[in-house]
Amino acid sequence: MARHLGCSHQTVKDYAVAGGVKVFKSPERQKRLDGLKVGCARGSFGIAAMRMVRQRLLGENSVAVSRPTLQRTVQPYRQALKADALATTRFETPLGR
Repeated sequence: MARHLGCSHQTVKDYAVAGGVKVFKSPERQKRLDGLKVGCARGSFGIAAMRMVRQRLLGENSVAVSRPTLQRTVQPYRQALKADALATTRFETPLGR
């Protein structure tokens, strides 16, 4: 069967033991920013604010992080701010509709 599918025989065994599709489990490892307040819970998360947060993390906690790492960390906050702004936006409909 493995030769027919073009995969490892161990993969076929794993799927047979699981009874079908195996659920992928992400490794649960500690992240560098876990347990730290990233700051800027309110306000804009622009480039200047990100630089300020990176400098604060480096100065106060001696944690050096890259810009993409910080962007991934603040992404949920950005989404929440965007959703709040959209929820409070008033949409006008034209007359007669």
